[in-house]
Amino acid sequence: MLCVCLPVRLKYATHALSTDAARAAVEAGFVIELLKVCKLHSSNSACVAAVFTALRAVACNDEAVQQISAGGGLAMAEKHLTTHAGDANVCRAAAALLRNLAGNAQVKTSICSGGGLELLLGAVGTHPNDSVLAEHVIATLAAM
Repeated sequence: MLCVCLPVRLKYATHALSTDAARAAVEAGFVIELLKVCKLHSSNSACVAAVFTALRAVACNDEAVQQISAGGGLAMAEKHLTTHAGDANVCRAAAALLRNLAGNAQVKTSICSGGGLELLLGAVGTHPNDSVLAEHVIATLAAM
């Protein structure tokens, strides 16, 4: 049921989430619950994209980025760039999440050593006309 509600609510809330609200969400276990939802509904591309969009919204401080990465969020984003490679929405949301996570030095190393850059470039190759995806990939590369 959470997956049905997330896209509608996040459409308006994602970019307006303050640092204090993001910190409160992390402390309340929001990240852990979202990662559980993503694992449970990994075959549902709309749900996966919604989870990545929500995680991106809270990935605005180092504590949140570390919790997302430690909880498997980085690995999930990279995995779904492969399993949902044909779905531009999933690729866009995964790239946007990686863009925010790339502000952390440990995550940068993980993205580079784990094949994340190749996956991002592959997503752009699969969806060459998606300018928003391209923007997220370029910004992630620039953060490296």
